[in-house]
Amino acid sequence: MPIAAGDHYSRAGTAGAFAEATLQLLATPAEAAEMAENAYDFVLKRYSTRRVARTFEDICKRAALAVGVIPPAEPVAMAG
Repeated sequence: MPIAAGDHYSRAGTAGAFAEATLQLLATPAEAAEMAENAYDFVLKRYSTRRVARTFEDICKRAALAVGVIPPAEPVAMAG
């Protein structure tokens, strides 16, 4: 996955390191907010309902083509 420690999350291999990373983020709210925004954008771009629905639709179309079923001419519109 194209995520990076420090940009999208804090790396911590032990309970002590986790506590230290948490305290560091609490001490630097601007840095914490930027990291949270980066992580949110990453997830939203890759795993939003709309993105997952498009991927599922593509899989269904490929499966239908593979078995000889003709897919609908127009994709079904998603609400929201």
